[in-house]
Amino acid sequence: LLLLLSSVSLVIVGGMLTPQADKPAEEVYKNIVIFKGKPARDVLPAMDFMAASLKVECSFCHNQKDYSSDEKDEKVTARRMITMQGELNKQYFGGKSRVTCTSCHNGHTRPLRAPAVSDLSPRHQRLSDASIKPGDLLAKYQKAVGGDVQTLTLIGTRKDHGQTSPYELVQAGSNKFLAKDGENRFANDGFVVWLKYGSYLNKVWGDTAVSLNRIGRWFRGPKAFEGYEGLTVVGKDKIGGKPVTVVRGAIPADQNVEEFYFDDASGLLLRVATMTQTELGTLQSYVDFGDYRKVNGVKVPFKITSMSSDEESDVQFKSAKANLPVDDKIFAFPGP
Repeated sequence: LLLLLSSVSLVIVGGMLTPQADKPAEEVYKNIVIFKGKPARDVLPAMDFMAASLKVECSFCHNQKDYSSDEKDEKVTARRMITMQGELNKQYFGGKSRVTCTSCHNGHTRPLRAPAVSDLSPRHQRLSDASIKPGDLLAKYQKAVGGDVQTLTLIGTRKDHGQTSPYELVQAGSNKFLAKDGENRFANDGFVVWLKYGSYLNKVWGDTAVSLNRIGRWFRGPKAFEGYEGLTVVGKDKIGGKPVTVVRGAIPADQNVEEFYFDDASGLLLRVATMTQTELGTLQSYVDFGDYRKVNGVKVPFKITSMSSDEESDVQFKSAKANLPVDDKIFAFPGP
């Protein structure tokens, strides 16, 4: 109702009464550029569509004291975007309105450059305290974890696509692990990630390796965050209502950027988000860590949730044992 009343008031103020509805837009409104020659009645609905596509108000592009003014850069940019939309539809869709503001913006003032992932914010709140350093957060985390162990063997279940299967994870330091998901296996032998799914057996790279590897990562001990370049505190966020501080770092060899979400209260690591560069754009995914429990005096996450744009899986461990003897052969790729 409020939107309707606002539109009506604009129509009256602009002098756009019914008899003038079919006049060209430039005869009813000042400073018409893109809609020159179009019926005046089409102007306000088009403005409403743009505002709804970007989830903004009129003031985002317009000076509310003078709507005809070009002083705001957003208004000039909007004209370029409308021109681009028209050219795309003309060149590729026979002039039919197939590409719209919503196609790219979808509720954001700036189009997202990566497929959206549930509960993953593309931007974070700015820090009010510039004195916070990455090293401080990493040190607080290691203190909260309470130390390190040599190996971990965790047993529980994994739920994926509505199916629940037995799940076991064996970790040995920062870069070796083996996960048993029912009859399936995936592991990192310290150099490569491999996957055995039914009769399929192969080494994997790229985003597949990143997704599998992240679940078995070992974020404990003094070498937990080695290999990251340009560690920077990038902002504040929330996970499950808990305030967190986010640290970002790059892994140039893998063409990945990762963000670490540290709980402000406990200092524990609650999320690792990964941005993987591909030839066409960036893929986003993340793993959440929760239900921390002490195992041999060290806090270990008993719940791991993995989320990407097309898949979600939940692992819930029921038991864990530390420092059991582990033969390195179990991590090795079982093929030629």
